[in-house]
Amino acid sequence: MRNLPTIQITAAIHIGDLGEFIAIKEGNPMYEWYQRILVDLHHSHLPHVTNAGVVRYDEQTERVKLAVDRKTMAPYLAIIEHAE
Repeated sequence: MRNLPTIQITAAIHIGDLGEFIAIKEGNPMYEWYQRILVDLHHSHLPHVTNAGVVRYDEQTERVKLAVDRKTMAPYLAIIEHAE
């Protein structure tokens, strides 16, 4: 039996789930902070990363999906994690 490459399919996630993840990751899972994150995502961050071609954001379904391969983003995310 030969080894086939593993393919990871990035699923689209709801903006609310993304906001909740960010709030928890930042250590502030309060509802007010969650709401602020959602506003910032919708009005600032998502338009920027969508225009840069990093994610796709469907405003109708409020779902976000990576538009690039995870391996492409990994070095940049590692830099951010290290800076924190």
